[in-house]
Amino acid sequence: MDLNVVQAFWTRLDAFGNQLKKAGPGSALNSLIKNIPGVRVSGAYSFTTELIGNERDGHFEAHAWLQGEKCNLLFAIRFESSPEGVIAAFYFSVVLKTRLCWGHGFYGRDEEPVFTLDHAVEILETHRIEPQSKGLEQLRYPPGLRIARWPNGAIAVSCLVFLPSKGFHSQTVVLDNGYAAPQESRPLFEWIQAIYY
Repeated sequence: MDLNVVQAFWTRLDAFGNQLKKAGPGSALNSLIKNIPGVRVSGAYSFTTELIGNERDGHFEAHAWLQGEKCNLLFAIRFESSPEGVIAAFYFSVVLKTRLCWGHGFYGRDEEPVFTLDHAVEILETHRIEPQSKGLEQLRYPPGLRIARWPNGAIAVSCLVFLPSKGFHSQTVVLDNGYAAPQESRPLFEWIQAIYY
């Protein structure tokens, strides 16, 4: 997918993530979510965030509610098969949780999409990974979002992601009939490094 299209909409999604974080726990989020192109709220769901941890180390979890029952945010949102909808599906499934963290709350919630080769090289240099490192030559996975339509009509959107304590992984989200389902990330090139938040 064209990097300019991704970056323009990604900026808007990050602004949404920042608004969500500032809104704080218990805030009603319906109007924020409904203003995102390519995203529709399914049925009579409402949305809130819940504080996990504290003001120094923690994160917010975004939830959907239907008739007093809490459920996964992704159950309540339908994503269009438009470029905006596909990008939003990936953002909500993989990235949003990282935007709602601080301090120790980043542990296990720190995936970073890699959109350019320059960014990938910068990560390798920052972590002092030598060009001749074993296995690096096998990393042939391009940065950026890649979209494929499967024979059953589902759309798969994948991206190279950096996990600070593990290395590079491939992360895929499948969009089927408007529902987004993140798949297990697949290791591509790993190095183990202790990360302290």
